[in-house]
Amino acid sequence: MKEKLKKISNILQKFTYVYQFIFSLFFAIIIYKLFITKSIYNVWNKWYLLYAILLGIINLEFIIFHIYKYRKKIEKMFLNFAIPIGMLFLVFLIPSQVPDELAHMIKTYEVSKGIMFTKIDENGESKITVPEELLEYNHNKINNYQKLNEQFSKTTDYNKNVDTISSAQGYPAILYFTPALGLLIGRSLGINLVISIYIAKILNFILFLTLGYFTIKKMPFGKIVMTIYLLMPMMLQQAISFSADVLINAISLYYIAYIINLIFEKDNISKKELIIYCILTVLVAISKTVYISLAGIGLLLIFRKNIKKKYKIIFLTLSIILGISAALCTYVGTSMYTSKTEATKIYEEQLNVNGSEQIKQIIENPINFLGVIINDRITNIEQYIFSCIGSKLGWLDIKIDNLIIYLYMLVLLTSCIVEKNKHRFKVLEKIWLLLIVAGTVILTQTAMYIAFTPVGANFIGGVQGRYFVPVFILPLLCICMKDNYIKIKNIEVIMPAIASLLNVLVVITIFTVLK
Repeated sequence: MKEKLKKISNILQKFTYVYQFIFSLFFAIIIYKLFITKSIYNVWNKWYLLYAILLGIINLEFIIFHIYKYRKKIEKMFLNFAIPIGMLFLVFLIPSQVPDELAHMIKTYEVSKGIMFTKIDENGESKITVPEELLEYNHNKINNYQKLNEQFSKTTDYNKNVDTISSAQGYPAILYFTPALGLLIGRSLGINLVISIYIAKILNFILFLTLGYFTIKKMPFGKIVMTIYLLMPMMLQQAISFSADVLINAISLYYIAYIINLIFEKDNISKKELIIYCILTVLVAISKTVYISLAGIGLLLIFRKNIKKKYKIIFLTLSIILGISAALCTYVGTSMYTSKTEATKIYEEQLNVNGSEQIKQIIENPINFLGVIINDRITNIEQYIFSCIGSKLGWLDIKIDNLIIYLYMLVLLTSCIVEKNKHRFKVLEKIWLLLIVAGTVILTQTAMYIAFTPVGANFIGGVQGRYFVPVFILPLLCICMKDNYIKIKNIEVIMPAIASLLNVLVVITIFTVLK
């Protein structure tokens, strides 16, 4: 009998993170109801308060249990803290309040119907058919919790449809498979649309947690800094949304971890590893063309003596061929299956935004363009770093206190020097990685200068710090030390715990803005 109970106990312990996930969700919902009730009626609901205390104790026990059992496994500590904090972001950040989220919802709904490429009508426009109610999830319409609560009482008519254009139409369908499953479940069961939306967001968050876990596990060094990086407010905001950034960020960071693992941990590269590398290269290239620069990390394999020459040649060839091919296919697909929204047309007309003319200006006066790039870098680099961490959430209108961002930046930098690493990059490798970051930033600036900036302007419009999430981890990895690290006991728990506390302050700020 004791042996059977022990087996049952061992089986149950394997799913403790699943239990934590469920209880964290219920805790976040109850906290939401508790604070909304207080905000509306200026009274604390005693039942909500009681449930919040009970669920809070249960969640705290899960956290303590995981710390006791897995504190040396930093990838498990990531799950331990990311689950409850992510749930708070999920519940308190209203659907559509992440930049362009409605556009991604529309694209996701199309994918949930099995349509991989947006159809083009006889007028040459690519429109998506969605439930009329979905268009209500505009960040200007549902912009506080009271309006959100009203959506839960509605009955969704999935047959009452309208045609609309989404700015996300050109994105590859593969970026939306996970949230599309959530909308498919909701539509099949006739569930209220807002609940379907939350199911989709939960599935996207699970995808982020899964890839984040394996990213940290795959890292041959810098596991703590990667953990703190994955817990950034901006990262969590995107992780609980419909945005394609969920998979783009997660797969890009896993790609980085995978290549670095090959560089430091492998003497011989198997066919399986080569195939995985090829798949990841294609995924990164089609997700967002500018991130194909990350394939440049693989070129460091050439300078590693422990890897055979033939593998170096194969990697170099595949990186170039796959990267360029996938980028070109993505560009063609985006051009063919995307129509401009009315808002985009008005924006371009009023501000004289014209991609073709802008390219001509760059060719005719490259010195001026170079000056624009340099000036933008000097003027806005601090803003890009801050907003990459999460200084402006929502539609850039939820401003997080600079002190929180400074503290989080300190945690990020500290995490680079408190871990004992088996490996570190050499000086020339660090220079190469920094060049990759600089190149990605320039590619992003150029893309935004062509697509969103008035012709001939001496500034670059539309650049946001979140665009650099997949690459800003590289400078941090360059700081990681092998020998002269600061030894602190239980650092694997302390660092993510501090990051989580700062994120709680961020959630409080979100609540004060959206209540």
